[in-house]
Amino acid sequence: MPSRWLGVLVSVARALGFIASAWVLLYVAFPLGLALDLPMALNIALAWASGAVLQGLGLSVARSGALLAMGNGAVRVADVCNGVGEWLLLAGAMFAIPQAGWRHRLLGMVTGGLVLSTLNIARISLLLVLRADAPAWFGVTHEQFMPLAVVLAIVGCFFLWLRRLPREMAARR
Repeated sequence: MPSRWLGVLVSVARALGFIASAWVLLYVAFPLGLALDLPMALNIALAWASGAVLQGLGLSVARSGALLAMGNGAVRVADVCNGVGEWLLLAGAMFAIPQAGWRHRLLGMVTGGLVLSTLNIARISLLLVLRADAPAWFGVTHEQFMPLAVVLAIVGCFFLWLRRLPREMAARR
């Protein structure tokens, strides 16, 4: 096997190892009571932030844990909605680039996490408004438009991060 393909396989294995390790920690260790339930804490924090955004816009929102209610509509932030899987995908892709230094990787992971979290808060807020005021649009927005927006955000963050590789690292490509 040519050394180029070996490098590709090593990069893919690194990314998959990172994603799998983080997934096991978040979704196996925490639910088994081996550690704090971080996914639920994140769900509640996202619901709180989304409710705060809507209240800041003058809307009346009730919050209870990961549940948000407004008018006749309600949404619950579930584990699959909290953005952890999307962040792990972005972080795994960044982790797989051998030319990137640890400082650049960590900066990209933190910045990407902030971008994805901001998008997720806006997404949850919009979905609650749609559930309450335009329920016919909720399903298509939740299942079609929002996943596309998240994928585009992940790809955009990754390519922007790649463009920002320090020159000496990019020269090693």
